[in-house]
Amino acid sequence: FDEGELMYTLLLIAFTMIVSLIITPIIIAISKKLDLVDRPNFRKVHTKPISVMGGTVILFSFLIGIWLGHPIEREVKPLILGAIIMYLVGLIDDIYDLKPYIKLTGQIVAALVVTLYGITIDFISLPMGPTIHFGFLSIPITVIWIVAITNAINLIDGLDGLASGVSAIGLMTIGFIAILQANIFIIMICCVLLGSLLGFLFYNFHPAKIFLGDSGALMIGFIILFLSILGFKYITFI
Repeated sequence: FDEGELMYTLLLIAFTMIVSLIITPIIIAISKKLDLVDRPNFRKVHTKPISVMGGTVILFSFLIGIWLGHPIEREVKPLILGAIIMYLVGLIDDIYDLKPYIKLTGQIVAALVVTLYGITIDFISLPMGPTIHFGFLSIPITVIWIVAITNAINLIDGLDGLASGVSAIGLMTIGFIAILQANIFIIMICCVLLGSLLGFLFYNFHPAKIFLGDSGALMIGFIILFLSILGFKYITFI
């Protein structure tokens, strides 16, 4: 990881962060005009309607960052397809409050896209223990893993900046390990999403002006899980 690659990495983070910073106020204004907001009630802390279209900010800045980075790896296709499916499932749920089984079906479809491209959890190396090979169970285990942890990210999205902040920390961890392994593709994706989150966090910290919504939380969870499956069997387990 030489000086040129370090500069390129920092530029990717800075670029996507700036894009995120610029488009977030625009998305907030659009969501208020379309009435795509989370209204206050007795169970919520905020006292005025807040935009729930944070996922749109993350998706746009993420795709622009991918376009700039221009990765050539075949894995970029299932990554983008799965992320968009997760985003759409979450967005529809934010607007229409989908029934759980419909939402789950959409998440399974996104997970199956990953497995159709041959990206599966084939084995896990346990800490200080043996390596477990899954064989024919690798596809269902991969689908269950993606759906479960993606929803875990969604479930922690209950406080201003929590899910996006935790995700940013997770991406920095994955990115650091990818640097040690010289995995350029994972480093690039981490940088693009991290920049998107850092720009978004400026508006998402308390008092939040915009929420991730299910669209953002599901999509971010999916991308993080995708990266962990690609590169780190032992670290995926952790």
